[in-house]
Amino acid sequence: KATLEAARIQYFELKDYKSLVVDEPVHRVTDSEIDEIIDNMVYSSNNFESVDEVIDKNCNVYVEILKDDVKTEENKELEDKEQSSEENKTESMPVLLRDKRLSSKFTDLFLNKKVDEIFEYSIKDLYDDIEIPTDQDNKVTKLKITKIDKIIPQEINEEFILKYSNNKFTNLEDLKEDIGFEIQNNWDKKSRSIVEDNIVNK
Repeated sequence: KATLEAARIQYFELKDYKSLVVDEPVHRVTDSEIDEIIDNMVYSSNNFESVDEVIDKNCNVYVEILKDDVKTEENKELEDKEQSSEENKTESMPVLLRDKRLSSKFTDLFLNKKVDEIFEYSIKDLYDDIEIPTDQDNKVTKLKITKIDKIIPQEINEEFILKYSNNKFTNLEDLKEDIGFEIQNNWDKKSRSIVEDNIVNK
């Protein structure tokens, strides 16, 4: 038994594209963009050193969120007993200070802080460019630093270059050039997509 399939083709009228003026975004890759990617590769290491103070942002800091409760002498003793239990112990959360998704205002708060130090942050510290309503602006959260792991960077050598170039290169300049081509290619794709959208929508 034969089956006949029919495809429905949609037509649309292309407007006078010759007279259109379309701005094409142009981006040229800079050395700083390439160096930033190399830097991220160097610090994507699983080797850490436990330290007592946050000297720079090449650290993973573990924190506990402290409850801002008013304690009486009676319930403080009870709470101390509860906290001694492993079941009720609060787990520390890692804050990766190199994470670009975090607000620089927030990660700056960790600089020069030490293990066991307590400090506060507000909602406005979580955003660099967003204005927070005044009714939320004063709300603060207390954090206690429980551990600081300083990232030990990887050495840039032939093994490193082979690893991050999928065995294509042994020279750092060749790796940088390849990274630059990849960044430029991604920007060019974005530019073409924006131009095509502008033509269709005009």
